[in-house]
Amino acid sequence: MTPAVQALNILVTALPSLINMVAHYEEIASRPDTPPEDKEKAKALLESMRWKSFDELEKEAAGE
Repeated sequence: MTPAVQALNILVTALPSLINMVAHYEEIASRPDTPPEDKEKAKALLESMRWKSFDELEKEAAGE
C-alpha cells in the first residue's frame, strides 16, 4: 500500500470521530445549562481546532 493510500485510509477512519467531537463541544458551548467554566473549556478546544489561514500562522510564528 502506498503512503498516499495509507494517509487516505487514516483520514477516512479518523474524520467521523473528529466531526463527532467538534459537534459535542459545540453543543456543550451552546447549552444554557452548561456551567460557565465548562463553556470556556469547550470554546477554547473549538478555537484550538479551528483551521487558520496561512497569514494567521505566519503572525503566530512571528510572535505578533
